[in-house]
Amino acid sequence: RRAVPQVEQSQLGLASELYPGVECWLNVHGCPKGACGTSGMKEAVNGGINLGVLDGWWEEAWDGENGWAITPHPDLDAATRDQDESAELLNILEQEVVPLYFSRNGDGEREAWIEKSKASMRSVLPHFNGMRMAADYLRDFYGPAARQGKLLADNGAVCATQLARWRSKVENAWPMV
Repeated sequence: RRAVPQVEQSQLGLASELYPGVECWLNVHGCPKGACGTSGMKEAVNGGINLGVLDGWWEEAWDGENGWAITPHPDLDAATRDQDESAELLNILEQEVVPLYFSRNGDGEREAWIEKSKASMRSVLPHFNGMRMAADYLRDFYGPAARQGKLLADNGAVCATQLARWRSKVENAWPMV
């Protein structure tokens, strides 16, 4: 087992101060290394807009109006992929994000940016939240595990005993594979 690093309270406090001030959340991991995406999901609560590689949760959430997407190229070698995705990121920033951020209507308001922020909140918040997470875990992991546990426990746990014997046999024979 490896030690889990302790998060200092000051780091948590800093995060709570930073999130509300971020207007565009940038997530440019190498595909397919997208994590669960809770950072980007939380940003929508604060009106932030996501710009990221279409991988993981953002691939599911992006609708063309609620943020910006970088096309992943997992089939390319790492250097070429990084070059292509970096060029796309810079183009999106230059041609779309920065002009939208600084555009103002006749009253000096950032109307178009605010509309994209609202589109982000409308599309992300109802579908990517704690209730969804709990339902997904229940459906995809806990429910099947409970059903499997019940099957293994039936008939005096005969199936569990057979499974344990088989696993022991495989583990013992493994060095010879």
